[in-house]
Amino acid sequence: MKKFSKITNQKINEEPKVDKKIDEAEEFKFKMLDLMEKFLRVQSYGPVDNRYLAGKVKIEGKEVLAEALLDLFSDSSNKKQKAILESLKSDIKDWNVIDSKIDSISKDDISLTNKLKFQRMLERYDDESILLFTENNIEKITDKKTLNEYSLLIEKSNLKQETKQNIINIYNSRIDKLS
Repeated sequence: MKKFSKITNQKINEEPKVDKKIDEAEEFKFKMLDLMEKFLRVQSYGPVDNRYLAGKVKIEGKEVLAEALLDLFSDSSNKKQKAILESLKSDIKDWNVIDSKIDSISKDDISLTNKLKFQRMLERYDDESILLFTENNIEKITDKKTLNEYSLLIEKSNLKQETKQNIINIYNSRIDKLS
């Protein structure tokens, strides 16, 4: 045990120090949800029917509102970053590097409506049924940008790797048909 403690420079009774990375976006979202829990309430004026008293009443859409605010802030910061990079083009001769950085910032921009539709789809269906749903309804999507955004969202999801690959292939074949 002494060798172990000499190597790591820690006391044996201590747990190793772990550096935690703080995701500011997630922290903002949780603080926003906490504020909504504290301050939002349901208020009724006038007589209340017994049916309402027997049921459970809650406020829907708090998570969606927090996500929308988070996207609003990230979109504005992305626009500022793009503007700064565009202004650097006049000072720096290597435009390819700046253009690639702007493209990488733009690549992560996914519209809020597509994010919400995709999250609802993930909540409703499991791995097998989401694949069947995608196969049956792919013809309804006629926008290449939407298909590309769905592909990015599929890659980031926690579906099985085989399911992800099958759905991405379906999206790519639809993009090829639209071209």
